[in-house]
Formats: sequence, C-alpha cells, structure tokens
Amino acid sequence: MNFTLALLGGLVVIAPGLTALALWQLRSGQDGARRSELPLTSVTALFVVLGTSLLAHLLGYGLIEAMRGAGTELGAYAAPPFRTQLQPNPYDAIIRLAEADRGGKATPGDLLLFGYAVLGECLLAGALVASRGLSISMSGLDIGNQGWVFQNIVKPTRYGMKPIAYVLTVPIGGETGLGYRGVVVEARLGADGELKGLTLADPDAFGYEVAAPAHEGADFRISNSSRRALRGILNLEAAAIRNVLIETVPDDLLTDIDAAISTADLSSEPSPVGEAA
Repeated sequence: MNFTLALLGGLVVIAPGLTALALWQLRSGQDGARRSELPLTSVTALFVVLGTSLLAHLLGYGLIEAMRGAGTELGAYAAPPFRTQLQPNPYDAIIRLAEADRGGKATPGDLLLFGYAVLGECLLAGALVASRGLSISMSGLDIGNQGWVFQNIVKPTRYGMKPIAYVLTVPIGGETGLGYRGVVVEARLGADGELKGLTLADPDAFGYEVAAPAHEGADFRISNSSRRALRGILNLEAAAIRNVLIETVPDDLLTDIDAAISTADLSSEPSPVGEAA
C-alpha cells in the first residue's frame, strides 16, 4: 500500500514535466516528420521531465506565496467581519506529509489544494509548449535530431517553403523503374533517424531509365518519360525507394503557378507513363 501511494505521489510530482514532454512529442509529429517517440527510460527524457517539473513547482510555490502575502496585506486593512484566515501553502503541507515519520501531517484540504496547484502547473506547461512564441524561438533548432529531414522538410515549411520530392523507386527490371514527384506531407523515421516511409500529395508519375556511360570517365545518364498526374496521397515504403531528391519552392510561387494553370486551357489529357517525351 505504501509503495502504491509513493508511486502515485511521484507521478503527481512529475506531472508538469510529463505533460510538457507528451505535448512536445505530439507537436513534433505534426511537422511533416514523424519519428519514434522518445522513451521515458532515456536519460534525455528523464532530465526534461524532472527539470520541467522542478521549475514548475518553484514557480508555483513562489506565485502562491506572493498571493498569500498580498492577501495578508489586504486583510490588515479590511474590517474585522471580513477578515479570514488564509490557507497555508499546499507545498508546505506536502513537505510535512513527506516527513510523516517525524510527526508531520497534512489535511485532505491541503492535498486538494496541492492537486489544484499541480493541475494549474500542467495547464501552464501545456500552454507554453503549444505557444507560437516557443515555436518561433526554436524553429531553427533540430531538437528532435531529425537530421536531413529537418533541414529539407521540417525547417523549410516553417519559413514559407514547400518541400517537393523527386523519388526514384527500385527498378522493375534492369535499370528501368518508376519515379514520382510531389509535395512531401509526411516522412516517417525510425528510432535512429533512418527513413521508413515517405508520403506525397497529388504526385506526378513518370518512368525512368539509367543509361550506362558511353565511355570510360563519362557519367551515368537518366532519361525519363513524360509525367502523368495522379490524385490523392501516395505512400512509399523505404524498401521501395531507390533515391530521393528534395527541392524547396516558395509557397507564393506555387500559388501563382496554380492560378496560372487554372486559367489555362486544360482540355488536353496528360500523356500516359511510358510515352516518350
């Protein structure tokens, strides 16, 4: 029973840090790159949870003490019928409860007030993590250790850019295969940062062929067929991807292109894949 109460008490104490970490994980997964969540057993996660919780408790204790001090000063000028006795600081009550073997006690009212204080700290921690100011101040930092995905997909989207991927899939036979070009909407990463999958929106499909160099010292040549527009979402697993090239284009330029296309003559159908360019 004592072990269960100690476990629950420990979870309550670190609740602000757990809230901040959980919301940070959730926010990181909405940046176009999803990586395996940071396990709570990792040293980084423990330091983040403990540090955030400690800071939240210090601020909470100081805020409550300031409010009690203001209440004491105001009560000194109030008429006797309106004077009330202030509740003790709930943090002091928890410290007394932790020293129960020395005769310390805490009333149910003290525990309830401490619960309200921790709930307020969790709300403030969540609001801080979800705030736009924190996002802007840390927009250039690769906190999630996403590597090239952060530099070419996540970061450009924060500065008004759109990541467009050119993906060559594993050849069907020989050096001939299918390729796709589309806007990256999601990149799934493994625990070590390796690419697990790539999702493109409304991609163009094309066939490609890698030609051997004509003579020694020459480069390989890649020829491709005309593109065919596809609609919807295309998900490519890592096992099917041969190579990926990411190009970032300003959102304003894409908007102008869409506007120009909408006013152009779209009566002709796109050429099917395989037709020579």
